[in-house]
Amino acid sequence: MLWTAMLCFMLYTAVDCDVESGIEGIDKADMGFFVINLTCNDADTSCMSCFSAHKYGRPYLYEFELSKYHNPRFHIAVTSGEQNWEVYFIQDDLSDSFRHCTVINATTEVELHQRLIVNACIDNDFLAVSVPAECGQPVLVYTVKTRRGNEKPRGQQVLYCIPKRQLGSNVEAM
Repeated sequence: MLWTAMLCFMLYTAVDCDVESGIEGIDKADMGFFVINLTCNDADTSCMSCFSAHKYGRPYLYEFELSKYHNPRFHIAVTSGEQNWEVYFIQDDLSDSFRHCTVINATTEVELHQRLIVNACIDNDFLAVSVPAECGQPVLVYTVKTRRGNEKPRGQQVLYCIPKRQLGSNVEAM
């Protein structure tokens, strides 16, 4: 856990990120739905969330960052120590509708010796999900589905929010 916290600190010093360990149910989610609140810096130019989960018998660190400074972008990183990946989605105007997807197709997963396919999409279609009252400002929906070899697909859908208590006068509508 200490390694996870230090990694988040080293990668993102602009925003403090408290790593949540094991968001309830996300380890074994079969397209489950989760709501994760972001923490923003004082200038409201960068927001972030980190959490760890155990999947396929090993720990993973999930990092999500929203940057509104210069080139607005979303950054998603998954770190496992063996297979790490990062995806940047750049969006000129965060208030415009968007849907971005990527596919990671690894022919062999290093330690399990199986093919790994990851489908990841982000969008801001909040009509397709249930936005809870405590979500002051929905930021995006992240949908990921992974499949290793012939195993059953796993994944989750995550709604990232800026909570009501954090919304300040500096936060612009996205």
